[in-house]
Amino acid sequence: MNDDASSKQSETSSLQDGEAKPLDQPNLASSLAPSPASGAARGANHSMRGDPLHVQAKVALAAEHDAEASRAIRDFACSLEASTGYPIQIVFEDLPPQADAYVEVAPLARRDCHLVHCTPCLPRPIYLHVLAHEFTHIHLDHEALGAGNAREFLPSARTRRYVSRLYSATARRFRRQGWSHAQIEEAIQADAGSLLTLLYNCPVDLVVEFWISRQYPCLSAAQFLALYRVHQSDVRPGDHLGPNSLRPRGLEACGLALDCVRALLHDEICAPATDFAAAYRDTEAFHLALRLWQHWKAVSPSLGPGDEFRLVDAFADILGLRQAYESRPQAISALRPLPNPA
Repeated sequence: MNDDASSKQSETSSLQDGEAKPLDQPNLASSLAPSPASGAARGANHSMRGDPLHVQAKVALAAEHDAEASRAIRDFACSLEASTGYPIQIVFEDLPPQADAYVEVAPLARRDCHLVHCTPCLPRPIYLHVLAHEFTHIHLDHEALGAGNAREFLPSARTRRYVSRLYSATARRFRRQGWSHAQIEEAIQADAGSLLTLLYNCPVDLVVEFWISRQYPCLSAAQFLALYRVHQSDVRPGDHLGPNSLRPRGLEACGLALDCVRALLHDEICAPATDFAAAYRDTEAFHLALRLWQHWKAVSPSLGPGDEFRLVDAFADILGLRQAYESRPQAISALRPLPNPA
């Protein structure tokens, strides 16, 4: 689904790409001002015009709840600024494909504010969901830090050697094709890094979307449209597996299982209108995904501050990847927040 600029141009016309915009009261009000009913739906309708009727109905519902959703996001931002002691700023910039936004949480990123990086010109309901998603990351990290449970995941010399052994058959195949040892090792570590990033992010994003679905029913239509958009851009699972793939088949199944458990949660949130997980049911990764899903269902009702990091380790144990990374308590910056504007 292509992003449409029409619904956001008026909201961001004063911003240049790469310019940070603090969420003080005037700017917060302008960036989240409720759109007229027609304007709130225009951007989404343009890009979803050919979608099923139930999706078009969600577009209309998101427009109907735009004012309430905008107020909820504005109040959420203000409460985060008060509870964390750091202001929130948004910077609009071109991001890699399929990346609508990411957040740098102030005390973890050595910044004096929480900085949300957002791609410009998102359809209105997607924009509201993106803000809710990134603000929830701030909330969860703040809670984890307060409980002393925040963790970071990183490679080491030991984990790099372990990863190299996982790719040994692949390395032999590429060596026969004339690749140098350095080229093979660079490609292996980059590919494994991509898989591990998915492992680190997937469980945390499950918690984020689960939390939004429970805390902000006024965003349910926007959340539906955002999740629908994610799965419209997914690569078909069968396209991942092939004889010339760098990633070993077993590790590819791990990546597919993570994608599938995400789809299962999104189906639960969007029930009964979607079946995003259907694409994975005939793959060899589905049994792994079900094990991840069963663990998620067992622990999700009682998750506490920082438990999303324990969920990463639990998923890694199920996938056989626990030895592929190190973890340690998250370091906290000593930078102070920006002073409040007079």
